[in-house]
Amino acid sequence: MLRSLVFRLIVLCVAAMALSAALSPVSNAAAPSSGGEPGSYVAPPPSGEYVPLSPVRLLDTRNTGAVGPQSRIDVKVTGVAGVPAGATAVVLNITATQATAESFVTVWPNGAPRPTASNLNTSNALPTTANLVIAKVGADGKVSLYNHAGNVHLIADIAGFYQPDSGYVPRSPARLLDTRNTSPVGPQSSIDLKVTGVAGVPENATAVVLNVTATQPTAESFITVWPKGTARPNASNLNTSTALPTTANLVIAKVGAEGK
Repeated sequence: MLRSLVFRLIVLCVAAMALSAALSPVSNAAAPSSGGEPGSYVAPPPSGEYVPLSPVRLLDTRNTGAVGPQSRIDVKVTGVAGVPAGATAVVLNITATQATAESFVTVWPNGAPRPTASNLNTSNALPTTANLVIAKVGADGKVSLYNHAGNVHLIADIAGFYQPDSGYVPRSPARLLDTRNTSPVGPQSSIDLKVTGVAGVPENATAVVLNVTATQPTAESFITVWPKGTARPNASNLNTSTALPTTANLVIAKVGAEGK
């Protein structure tokens, strides 16, 4: 369920499917350019794990050149920084800075069609913005980053990766909800969203990874995402303000009643 305390439009898209009960369980602001290089390749750890890493910078276009409008850049994410060639997904912190226009950034597996989804929203009124992304690894061990409008510098820091038998099943992003096509969510209101049996997510999935975006808010507020059928927690996933037209955040949500 999604909870909003003011009128707003909410866009929500699936970034990946996680923790299917039918699969093995899991074992477990832009920084100044450092000039550091990605770490060396290491032997892969045992399968069935999420493997955290000390953050390593894989991309910083401030050292090369900004990403232009309707342009993309491919980033090698396996065989570098301690990530083995067999990794199925990577955890990245994506930062956009020095944007010259309102735009969005999409991260998806290289070689796959670019999805109708976004991971990060940019504006020349907001010099720097960042979001965590769990990205499926694509062709040649790469992920692609797309900028829609204006020029922007992109920074990618890797924080960990998933092995093939981790119980985490990455997907190319797919949009499940966009209230701009229906109507905004009103104050102290909620909306239920089906997240299993759609976009390649099986009915027995226990949790999903979502990128939740709030846009066009009319007041300062917050968004809470929680499993349907349970009490709404005293917690928030996203904060909104009229001074910031669009905000986004990564959410790992337990699946509730009716797969919602």
